[in-house]
Amino acid sequence: MENKKKIEEIAAIFRSMVEHEAAQVGRRLSWLCQIQGFLFAALSFAWEKDPKLVPLFATMGIAVAVLAFNSLITATAALNRIRRSWSKLKSKDYGGPDVFGLYPEKPTILTFACSENMLPIVFVVGWILAWRAS
Repeated sequence: MENKKKIEEIAAIFRSMVEHEAAQVGRRLSWLCQIQGFLFAALSFAWEKDPKLVPLFATMGIAVAVLAFNSLITATAALNRIRRSWSKLKSKDYGGPDVFGLYPEKPTILTFACSENMLPIVFVVGWILAWRAS
């Protein structure tokens, strides 16, 4: 019985780690979208008035997207590490709720190709297209 209680406490710790990473991803996506929105709005004002500013806004937008992409990939790697650690620690007879929802037992490169990780790439493509169109 004590072993069951201990594994439930460990599961609660792992769940809080997953919740923390998920909150980090949400915050990173929020600031990515907010900054990109401001930059695209600034681009729309500058497009006709001063086309020389388009490369500046595009460079800033690409830089922010690359930084966000790096931090989102790092969060995905952290979640993979948490999943591996949990898989090693949980006992075979553990019947409680899993720490993760739907998550592959053996993550592949497709784990990193989730929509939240691809959003910065979409912004990079958008900025490149805007730059070329200017």
